[in-house]
Amino acid sequence: MMNKMDYSIPIVLIVFNRPELVKKQLERLRKIKPQKLYIVSDGARAGRDEEAVQVNEVRRLFDSIDWECHIEKIYAMKNMGCDKRIVSGLNQVFETEEQAVILEDDCLPHESFFEYCRILLEKYKDNPEIMYISGTKWVKDYSIPFDYGFSYNTGTWGWATWKRAWKEWHWDIEEWQSKKMKWMKGIYSKRFRKNWIRDMERYFEKDSIPWDYVWRFCVGRRLSVFPSVNLIENMGFDENATHTKEKMEGYDACTAELEIVSHPKEIVADYQYPREIEKQYQIPFWNKVIRKLRAYGVFDEKDKGTV
Repeated sequence: MMNKMDYSIPIVLIVFNRPELVKKQLERLRKIKPQKLYIVSDGARAGRDEEAVQVNEVRRLFDSIDWECHIEKIYAMKNMGCDKRIVSGLNQVFETEEQAVILEDDCLPHESFFEYCRILLEKYKDNPEIMYISGTKWVKDYSIPFDYGFSYNTGTWGWATWKRAWKEWHWDIEEWQSKKMKWMKGIYSKRFRKNWIRDMERYFEKDSIPWDYVWRFCVGRRLSVFPSVNLIENMGFDENATHTKEKMEGYDACTAELEIVSHPKEIVADYQYPREIEKQYQIPFWNKVIRKLRAYGVFDEKDKGTV
C-alpha cells in the first residue's frame, strides 16, 4: 500500500457527462492528494440541453477539491468528440509535462496503481522501447514470475506515459494503408488482425479516428508494461459510454493491491500474453449471431443479460 501523500506526478482526468463516476474518481484521488491535476473535458453536443447540465455539473465538482492541488482546466466550449478531445487534451498536457498518469472517468484505479506508475515511470523514462505503462491485467489468471511484465498492446484503461512517447502519436492514412497488414504479424492471429483492421476502417467511414487504435498502431512492436494483478476497474459499461456500451465477455473488473518488489531481470516481450488475451475475448460465434438478431429487434431488452 502506498503511504506517500501529495503525489507529485501530474494526473490527467478525462471527463464528459457522468458526474457519479467523477465523484468516485475524486474519492480515490483524495487518498493520494495529487499536487497537480489536469482536467480534460469535452463540451456538450449541440441540441442536448440535459447533457449540457451534466457537463457543467461534472466541471463544478472540481471546485470542491479539498487538498492543496494545482488544477489545469482544459475545457472545450463546443463538443469535439471523444477521440479528438482526448488527443488534443493530451497534446496540451505534454507541451509542459515530461510524464503523466492518465485516467478516463470510468476507469477507477486501485490505490496502489499510483505508486506502481511512479516507480515504473522513473525506471523506464529513458528507454525508448518502453512506450507506456498499463494498469489493466486483461487475463486474471495469467501468471507471470515478477510484479509486472512487458508485452504488446497492453491497454489504456488507466495508464501512464512520457512526453517522449506521446509525441509519436500521429495519423497518416498513407502510412496506415502501407503498414496495416504487417501490424502485429506473428503476435496476433491473422483473424484477429483482420478484425482489428476492419474495426479501424469502420471508424474511418464515419469520419472518425479512434485515438487508442491509432496509439496502438503508432506504438507498433515496441513494448508496454502490464501488472501481475489488475489495478483498474472499468465502471463504464452502459448506454452512456462512447465505445463500451456492453460489458466485454471475459472481463473481470476486480482489482487487487500490488506492491512492486520484484522487477524483471531483463526486458523481454511476453509473446504468450497477447495470445491469451485474444483467446479470452474472442466472442463465440452464436453470441455474435444473437447480438445481430437483437439489433434487428428479435430479442427484447429483458433478454439483454443472457448474452
